[in-house]
Amino acid sequence: MLLACELAACDAPHAAKPGLWTVGAVQTLYADGAPKTYPIADDAGLPGGVKLEKILDFDQGMLAPRATIADGYNGAYLTTEVWSHFDEVWLQPMYIPVTVDPTDGTLTPLPNGPSNWIFGVGLGSRFYSPFWQMVYVEVKADTPQLTSARQVLDGKYPLHFGPGRTVSLLPDGVAPPLPLTTGTAWVDGAQTAFVDFGKQTFTWNADGVIDELPIFVFLMRKMDGTLVAPDIPTVAGTGPLGSGGPPPPVVNGQNRYVAYWRIYTVTLPASARVFDPLDQLNLEGSGVPRIMSYATIAQGYPETVGWVALNPGGENGVGGCFGTDGLLDPHGNTTPGHCIWLDSQAAIENNVDHTAIQRTDVTVTCPFIRVGVSDVSPIK
Repeated sequence: MLLACELAACDAPHAAKPGLWTVGAVQTLYADGAPKTYPIADDAGLPGGVKLEKILDFDQGMLAPRATIADGYNGAYLTTEVWSHFDEVWLQPMYIPVTVDPTDGTLTPLPNGPSNWIFGVGLGSRFYSPFWQMVYVEVKADTPQLTSARQVLDGKYPLHFGPGRTVSLLPDGVAPPLPLTTGTAWVDGAQTAFVDFGKQTFTWNADGVIDELPIFVFLMRKMDGTLVAPDIPTVAGTGPLGSGGPPPPVVNGQNRYVAYWRIYTVTLPASARVFDPLDQLNLEGSGVPRIMSYATIAQGYPETVGWVALNPGGENGVGGCFGTDGLLDPHGNTTPGHCIWLDSQAAIENNVDHTAIQRTDVTVTCPFIRVGVSDVSPIK
């Protein structure tokens, strides 16, 4: 009996292996010969995984902006970390040396503040995340340069715990798109580059686990029946799955979206189509069903290119919502038969069968860099 059990165990499926890909890991994969289209996290419920080119523009040596839709408007984000089969991602400490005014207790960062930052965990750790709690380290003005978390803790300096901040560590030779810039700080006694996405981009629970929100990836069924994720914008959520997508917080006059997301797939019904009147998305060879021709009026809505509508009409768009000016308008349209755009969490949850929305085991760091036509200004 024991032998039979042992033999059966040999054929049992292995537990999924957790994976973490940073920008440095992606850069290394490419340098070792992986093509730009090489998929990572492709065993965790996301067909096709995440292609390397979605993280890095290798020709430019820059982080690659990705298109998304949030609350009915276009936006863009960068992807700096990808996790698969991680149930939780944790808050980590980021130490900031400060002096204290003895008269009123005011904390003042040392000159050239960011160059004195000390990250508690480096890229080589499985516990690394770009979600840091700012911990102010009380030092004297003549204290020697601190360069590691061990020095901070061994020195028993007074600590003052502050807010959270999203800061991704970067390898040499990679930059973010302007107006974002890189800085250099310390990890384990060595300098490392980083890009700072600022404060108020995530929250965490009492155990230090980062709270996640859904980001939706559309799946379409090819003629052979397989599901694929066409290269079209994602849709960013604003609340937990099933919440209906509450309004995002507004900070400094801008909608603020989180930086940490759980990917959910949305399998589209057979009637849905991607709006692409000028064939800008190169979907012809993708094998997914698409509208073959459009009314001329469709070219007047460039802001909806890549969006998905549930009711476009016939294969050529004639007679459907893609064929009439009054039906295409995506904002506040109450005309009978108007396009039902899946352009927000609320639109997805209100119009798509809930069984078609599936949780994956992929989470990502995707800080927004643009909302509408405005660059996102990081909160310092």
